[in-house]
Amino acid sequence: MAADMPLFYHGAISKKDCEELMGKKNKDGAYLIRDSETIAGALCLCVFKKPVVYTYRILKTLSGQYALVSSVGAEEIYYKSLDDLVQNYKRKRQGLVMHLRHAIKRKTALMIQAATQKRVAICFVVITHHGFAALSTFLETGLYLNKLDENISARLPHAVFVMLSAP
Repeated sequence: MAADMPLFYHGAISKKDCEELMGKKNKDGAYLIRDSETIAGALCLCVFKKPVVYTYRILKTLSGQYALVSSVGAEEIYYKSLDDLVQNYKRKRQGLVMHLRHAIKRKTALMIQAATQKRVAICFVVITHHGFAALSTFLETGLYLNKLDENISARLPHAVFVMLSAP
């Protein structure tokens, strides 16, 4: 998997290291993709617009497609590859703070880390006075979350939504 990743993918670098790389490049529209430090299997698209590094979450579906997580209500667009995703966001006015202009390419080979090879299960549980329903997805190396319908809380005003996660 790591060998197939584009050069703008930096793997498991920290947010701090990412910000240092962006600062050295010091060009609006500079970007790279790294592993998320908080969500296993997710990626971060980091975009520089002086003087801030903006971070956008990328999730990978079980079918291997990528989607940039955007605001609630926005339609998700799925891409076959990270290259396809980046090509789309190189165009102006696609929802990012700045369109992508300058790839920050890694200079070293990637190492596959054990953490990205773990299996993770996430289960959404909706509890109502009629009982409960579990909406779950089994996740393996990629991350795909079933989206709860935005109107579900209006239809179930007394429901409790719980997200359970286990490595």
